[in-house]
Amino acid sequence: MEEERKEKGYIFVEAVLVFPVCILIILALYYAAIFMCQKANLQANLQTALVYYSSQYDPYVGLDDQMSYSLQSGTQEASASSYEVNGALFPYRFFGMDFSEDNFASFFDSMSGYMFFDDGSNITIEANAENYVIYRKITAQATQVVQPAISFSLLGLDDSMTISAGGQIVVSDQDELIRNVDMVIDIVSQTEFGQKVSELIGKCTDLYAEFKEKFKV
Repeated sequence: MEEERKEKGYIFVEAVLVFPVCILIILALYYAAIFMCQKANLQANLQTALVYYSSQYDPYVGLDDQMSYSLQSGTQEASASSYEVNGALFPYRFFGMDFSEDNFASFFDSMSGYMFFDDGSNITIEANAENYVIYRKITAQATQVVQPAISFSLLGLDDSMTISAGGQIVVSDQDELIRNVDMVIDIVSQTEFGQKVSELIGKCTDLYAEFKEKFKV
Protein backbone atom coordinates (compact mmCIF):
# COMPACT_ATOMS: atom_id res chain seq x y z
CA MET A 1 0.00 0.00 0.00
CA GLU A 2 2.80 2.37 0.92
CA GLU A 3 4.67 1.56 -2.31
CA GLU A 4 1.54 2.27 -4.35
CA ARG A 5 1.08 5.67 -2.69
CA LYS A 6 4.73 6.54 -3.36
CA GLU A 7 4.37 5.55 -7.01
CA LYS A 8 1.30 7.76 -7.39
CA GLY A 9 3.19 10.59 -5.75
CA TYR A 10 6.08 10.20 -8.20
CA ILE A 11 3.64 10.27 -11.12
CA PHE A 12 2.00 13.42 -9.78
CA VAL A 13 5.34 15.19 -9.29
CA GLU A 14 6.47 14.15 -12.76
CA ALA A 15 3.23 15.42 -14.30
CA VAL A 16 3.60 18.77 -12.49
CA LEU A 17 7.08 19.16 -13.94
CA VAL A 18 6.49 17.81 -17.46
CA PHE A 19 3.06 19.24 -18.39
CA PRO A 20 4.05 22.93 -18.16
CA VAL A 21 7.13 22.24 -20.30
CA CYS A 22 5.00 20.43 -22.88
CA ILE A 23 2.50 23.29 -22.96
CA LEU A 24 5.31 25.84 -23.45
CA ILE A 25 6.80 23.76 -26.26
CA ILE A 26 3.41 23.51 -27.99
CA LEU A 27 2.88 27.28 -27.65
CA ALA A 28 6.37 27.97 -28.97
CA LEU A 29 5.78 25.75 -32.02
CA TYR A 30 2.37 27.34 -32.56
CA TYR A 31 3.72 30.89 -32.55
CA ALA A 32 6.77 29.90 -34.58
CA ALA A 33 4.43 28.54 -37.25
CA ILE A 34 2.37 31.74 -37.21
CA PHE A 35 5.44 33.97 -37.48
CA MET A 36 6.87 31.85 -40.31
CA CYS A 37 3.55 32.14 -42.13
CA GLN A 38 3.57 35.90 -41.57
CA LYS A 39 7.11 36.15 -42.92
CA ALA A 40 6.09 34.22 -46.04
CA ASN A 41 3.09 36.51 -46.41
CA LEU A 42 5.26 39.59 -46.01
CA GLN A 43 7.70 38.27 -48.63
CA ALA A 44 4.87 37.52 -51.07
CA ASN A 45 3.33 40.98 -50.62
CA LEU A 46 6.68 42.70 -51.10
CA GLN A 47 7.51 40.76 -54.26
CA THR A 48 4.03 41.36 -55.67
CA ALA A 49 4.36 45.09 -54.97
CA LEU A 50 7.69 45.15 -56.81
CA VAL A 51 6.21 43.38 -59.84
CA TYR A 52 3.24 45.74 -60.07
CA TYR A 53 5.28 48.86 -59.29
CA SER A 54 7.88 48.10 -61.96
CA SER A 55 5.15 48.09 -64.62
CA GLN A 56 5.18 51.89 -64.56
CA TYR A 57 8.37 51.75 -66.63
CA ASP A 58 6.41 50.18 -69.50
CA PRO A 59 4.75 52.88 -71.64
CA TYR A 60 1.99 50.44 -72.58
CA VAL A 61 0.96 49.80 -68.97
CA GLY A 62 -0.78 52.35 -66.77
CA LEU A 63 -0.10 52.06 -63.03
CA ASP A 64 -2.61 53.08 -60.36
CA ASP A 65 -1.45 54.84 -57.21
CA GLN A 66 -3.09 52.23 -54.99
CA MET A 67 -3.89 48.54 -55.16
CA SER A 68 -7.63 47.88 -55.39
CA TYR A 69 -9.51 44.70 -54.49
CA SER A 70 -12.85 43.46 -55.77
CA LEU A 71 -15.00 40.39 -55.19
CA GLN A 72 -16.31 38.82 -58.38
CA SER A 73 -18.10 35.47 -58.58
CA GLY A 74 -16.78 34.49 -55.17
CA THR A 75 -13.19 35.26 -56.17
CA GLN A 76 -11.21 38.18 -54.82
CA GLU A 77 -9.27 39.99 -57.52
CA ALA A 78 -6.49 42.55 -57.17
CA SER A 79 -5.82 45.28 -59.67
CA ALA A 80 -3.11 47.93 -59.85
CA SER A 81 -2.30 48.29 -63.53
CA SER A 82 -4.03 48.33 -66.87
CA TYR A 83 -2.82 47.79 -70.41
CA GLU A 84 -3.02 50.88 -72.57
CA VAL A 85 -1.05 52.45 -75.43
CA ASN A 86 0.50 55.71 -74.28
CA GLY A 87 2.80 56.28 -77.22
CA ALA A 88 5.66 54.94 -79.26
CA LEU A 89 8.04 52.58 -77.51
CA PHE A 90 11.18 54.39 -76.42
CA PRO A 91 14.18 52.12 -75.75
CA TYR A 92 15.73 52.30 -72.27
CA ARG A 93 12.98 54.65 -71.12
CA PHE A 94 13.37 53.47 -67.54
CA PHE A 95 16.67 55.37 -67.15
CA GLY A 96 14.99 58.76 -67.06
CA MET A 97 12.18 57.87 -64.67
CA ASP A 98 12.40 58.89 -61.03
CA PHE A 99 12.06 56.35 -58.24
CA SER A 100 10.46 57.43 -54.97
CA GLU A 101 10.80 55.35 -51.82
CA ASP A 102 7.75 57.09 -50.34
CA ASN A 103 5.62 56.30 -53.38
CA PHE A 104 6.64 52.66 -53.28
CA ALA A 105 5.94 52.47 -49.53
CA SER A 106 2.50 54.00 -50.09
CA PHE A 107 1.81 51.52 -52.88
CA PHE A 108 2.86 48.62 -50.62
CA ASP A 109 0.63 49.90 -47.81
CA SER A 110 -2.37 49.64 -50.11
CA MET A 111 -1.70 45.88 -50.33
CA SER A 112 -0.98 45.14 -46.68
CA GLY A 113 -4.56 45.44 -45.39
CA TYR A 114 -4.94 41.71 -45.89
CA MET A 115 -1.93 40.72 -43.78
CA PHE A 116 -2.13 38.96 -40.42
CA PHE A 117 -2.09 40.59 -36.97
CA ASP A 118 -2.72 44.18 -38.07
CA ASP A 119 -3.33 46.52 -41.00
CA GLY A 120 0.36 46.77 -41.86
CA SER A 121 0.85 50.23 -40.34
CA ASN A 122 3.87 48.95 -38.37
CA ILE A 123 5.75 47.89 -41.49
CA THR A 124 8.88 49.84 -42.41
CA ILE A 125 9.87 49.98 -46.08
CA GLU A 126 13.34 50.74 -47.40
CA ALA A 127 13.74 50.83 -51.18
CA ASN A 128 16.07 52.18 -53.82
CA ALA A 129 16.70 51.93 -57.56
CA GLU A 130 20.10 51.52 -59.24
CA ASN A 131 20.96 52.24 -62.86
CA TYR A 132 23.28 49.73 -64.59
CA VAL A 133 23.33 51.27 -68.09
CA ILE A 134 21.50 48.41 -69.82
CA TYR A 135 19.02 47.69 -67.02
CA ARG A 136 17.70 49.12 -63.78
CA LYS A 137 17.30 47.23 -60.51
CA ILE A 138 14.78 48.06 -57.78
CA THR A 139 15.57 46.66 -54.33
CA ALA A 140 13.20 46.76 -51.35
CA GLN A 141 13.32 45.63 -47.73
CA ALA A 142 10.22 45.29 -45.50
CA THR A 143 10.45 45.03 -41.70
CA GLN A 144 7.51 44.33 -39.39
CA VAL A 145 7.19 44.02 -35.61
CA VAL A 146 4.54 41.50 -34.55
CA GLN A 147 3.24 40.75 -31.05
CA PRO A 148 1.86 37.43 -29.79
CA ALA A 149 -1.53 37.19 -28.08
CA ILE A 150 0.15 35.85 -24.92
CA SER A 151 2.82 37.85 -23.13
CA PHE A 152 6.10 36.01 -22.61
CA SER A 153 7.65 38.73 -20.45
CA LEU A 154 7.33 36.55 -17.31
CA LEU A 155 9.68 34.07 -18.99
CA GLY A 156 12.22 36.76 -19.70
CA LEU A 157 11.34 36.85 -23.42
CA ASP A 158 10.43 39.83 -25.57
CA ASP A 159 6.77 40.53 -26.17
CA SER A 160 7.43 41.20 -29.84
CA MET A 161 9.30 39.70 -32.75
CA THR A 162 10.80 41.46 -35.76
CA ILE A 163 10.44 39.76 -39.12
CA SER A 164 11.82 41.01 -42.39
CA ALA A 165 11.65 40.23 -46.09
CA GLY A 166 13.66 41.43 -49.04
CA GLY A 167 13.20 41.41 -52.76
CA GLN A 168 14.41 42.93 -55.98
CA ILE A 169 13.28 43.19 -59.57
CA VAL A 170 15.14 44.03 -62.76
CA VAL A 171 13.65 46.48 -65.24
CA SER A 172 14.98 46.15 -68.77
CA ASP A 173 14.04 45.91 -72.42
CA GLN A 174 15.70 42.70 -73.58
CA ASP A 175 14.24 42.80 -77.09
CA GLU A 176 15.52 46.31 -77.72
CA LEU A 177 18.93 45.41 -76.29
CA ILE A 178 19.24 42.40 -78.61
CA ARG A 179 18.20 44.48 -81.62
CA ASN A 180 20.72 47.21 -80.78
CA VAL A 181 23.55 44.71 -80.25
CA ASP A 182 22.77 43.02 -83.57
CA MET A 183 22.71 46.39 -85.31
CA VAL A 184 26.11 47.34 -83.87
CA ILE A 185 27.58 43.98 -84.89
CA ASP A 186 26.25 44.40 -88.45
CA ILE A 187 27.66 47.93 -88.74
CA VAL A 188 31.07 46.98 -87.33
CA SER A 189 31.29 43.86 -89.52
CA GLN A 190 31.01 46.05 -92.65
CA THR A 191 34.02 48.17 -91.72
CA GLU A 192 37.65 47.30 -92.44
CA PHE A 193 38.33 46.89 -88.72
CA GLY A 194 35.35 44.58 -88.37
CA GLN A 195 36.51 42.42 -91.27
CA LYS A 196 39.97 42.06 -89.72
CA VAL A 197 38.42 41.10 -86.39
CA SER A 198 36.25 38.51 -88.16
CA GLU A 199 39.31 37.05 -89.90
CA LEU A 200 41.18 36.89 -86.58
CA ILE A 201 38.24 35.15 -84.90
CA GLY A 202 38.09 32.68 -87.80
CA LYS A 203 41.79 31.86 -87.46
CA CYS A 204 41.43 31.38 -83.69
CA THR A 205 38.47 29.07 -84.29
CA ASP A 206 40.47 26.97 -86.75
CA LEU A 207 43.43 26.73 -84.33
CA TYR A 208 41.15 25.65 -81.52
CA ALA A 209 39.59 22.98 -83.74
CA GLU A 210 43.05 21.66 -84.65
CA PHE A 211 44.02 21.65 -80.96
CA LYS A 212 40.93 19.60 -80.05
CA GLU A 213 41.58 17.13 -82.86
CA LYS A 214 45.28 16.71 -82.00
CA PHE A 215 44.78 16.18 -78.27
CA LYS A 216 41.45 14.35 -78.56
CA VAL A 217 39.70 16.88 -76.38
